[in-house]
Amino acid sequence: MKMRHYPIKSCVTILALVLLCVFTFSCGENLSEAGSNAATENSDEVPIGGTATEAAAIPKPPKGDYNGYVFRVGQGDPSHSIREKLVVVEELDGDLVNDAIYNRNNNAAERTNTIIKSVAMESYSALKNSVLAGDDFCDVALADPYNFYSSIGSGILIDVNTIDTLDTSNPWWDQNQVSELDIYGKLFSLVGDITTTDEFHTVCLIYSCNLFEDFGFDSPYSMVEDGSWTLDRFLDMCRDVAADIDGDGVMGEFDRWGFTTESAMMSWMCDSFGARSILRDSEGEFSLNVNDSLVRSIIDSVIRLATEKNIVTMAGDGIITASTYGDVYYHMEALFAQDLALFHSGTFDDLTRMRSYDADYGIVPLPKFNESQEKFYHSVSWTGVQLVIPATVENTDLVGTVLENMGWESHFTLNPVFYELFISEKLARDEKSKAMLDMIFSTKYYSLDDYANISGLNTIINKIAASKENTFASDWAANEAKAVANLSKFLEPFRK
Repeated sequence: MKMRHYPIKSCVTILALVLLCVFTFSCGENLSEAGSNAATENSDEVPIGGTATEAAAIPKPPKGDYNGYVFRVGQGDPSHSIREKLVVVEELDGDLVNDAIYNRNNNAAERTNTIIKSVAMESYSALKNSVLAGDDFCDVALADPYNFYSSIGSGILIDVNTIDTLDTSNPWWDQNQVSELDIYGKLFSLVGDITTTDEFHTVCLIYSCNLFEDFGFDSPYSMVEDGSWTLDRFLDMCRDVAADIDGDGVMGEFDRWGFTTESAMMSWMCDSFGARSILRDSEGEFSLNVNDSLVRSIIDSVIRLATEKNIVTMAGDGIITASTYGDVYYHMEALFAQDLALFHSGTFDDLTRMRSYDADYGIVPLPKFNESQEKFYHSVSWTGVQLVIPATVENTDLVGTVLENMGWESHFTLNPVFYELFISEKLARDEKSKAMLDMIFSTKYYSLDDYANISGLNTIINKIAASKENTFASDWAANEAKAVANLSKFLEPFRK
C-alpha cells in the first residue's frame, strides 16, 4: 500500500461546507436532486457539498471502469437496523442522512462503473461460514469487532494494507482506528466517513442542566476548557447531589443519584483515563501492562467509583429495574430526564432515545484522570460495526478503488450532513454541546484488548462493578498467567 499523509480537514472547514449546503438547499434545490446532478455534471472535479479549493486540497482517488460490476456490501436487514448505521440504503426517502448515503453510493458507482448493492447478512458467523465454504458472498461487510476479532488470525479476512488501491492515510479513514488496531503492520478492518456506526457507538456523558444550576456548579464546559474536568471533580459533584429523597434510609430508584450508568462503562472509563492494558512499544511489540503503576492506580480509582453504593447505580445491580419501561436502560433515561441523576452515560446510540424527552441536558466529554493527562479519550464500543473484506474476494484492486471513491464522496457529503444535521441538531441541545462533539469524536479510542478480550480485564472490572465488591487483587492474580498466554496466542498468526 502506498502511504501518503495529508492534513485532516478542520472542524471549521466542515462547518463551512455544511453552511454552504444549507444555503444551497434553502435556495430551493432538493438534496436528492443536487446529489444526482453532481454525479453527472461535475463528479470528476468537485463532489456535492464541496468547493473547488477544498477538493484540490484533498487527494482524489482514481476512477475505475469495472463494467457494471455489482459491488456487494454485506450488512444487516434494514428492517432490523437503524438506517443511519448502514452503508447501503435502497431508496431516497427525504431523510437527509439516508439520502446522502444513497447519493454518495450513486456517485461512487458512477466514478467506478459499478453498481453498489446490499446483501443481507444475518451474522458474522454466516459470513465466516461462507468464507470457509469458499462462497463468494460479498465484497465488503459490516461486522462487530468482538465477533471478528475472535477469529481474526485465522485467515478469514484480508489485510487491507495489502490492497494497492486502498490508502489508509487518506483523511476519510479514521486515523485513530488505523493506528490503534494495527498489528505488526497488518490491519483487518476500517471505519471512517463511509460509516456512521463509530460515532453512534462512541461513549459519552450527559449532565442535567437543571441540577447543575440548582447546586451552583461551574459550567462543565469551562472545566473542560481550563483543564480541571477530572475524575475528582466529577466525583465531588456526584457526592454533593446524591440524596435519599424519600428518607427511608436506603438509596432506591426514585432517589437522586450522582451517576446512572452500566457496568461496561467502568472498563471504558479506564480507557478514557489513559489506562492501556496492552502496551505497544516503539518497535511495535506488544506486552501486558496491567501491573504498571499508573494503570493500577486508574483501575483502583475506577473500582472505588463503581463501588460507591450511595452515589452510583448501574443497570444490573437491581436498584433501578425495568419497571413499566420494559428495559432498565430506558428507565434510567426516564429518571435522568426527571432530574433524578446528575450524570448519565452510554453511547450516542443510546442518546438518540433522549430526543423523546423534554429534558434539559448537555453533552460533555468523559473526565480526565487528573490534570496531567494530556488529552481526552472516548472508547468506541465493541458493538460498533466496522468494514471488513472477506478472504474470498479475488479482485482486491476493485474493492479498494470502490471504497476509496465512497470515502472521498463521504468526506464532502455524508460526513458533514450526518455530523451537523443529525448529531448536532437532533442530539445536542445547545451550542456548547456541539463544540463538545468535536472534542469527543476527535479523541475516539479503539481498544484491541476490548475487542479481542485478551487480558480479561474487562470481565473482571465489569464483575466488580456489578457486585460492588472489590475483589480485583485476587481476580487478577488468578487470571494473569492466562492473560499472558492469551496475548502470545493472539499475536502468533500476525508474526508471520
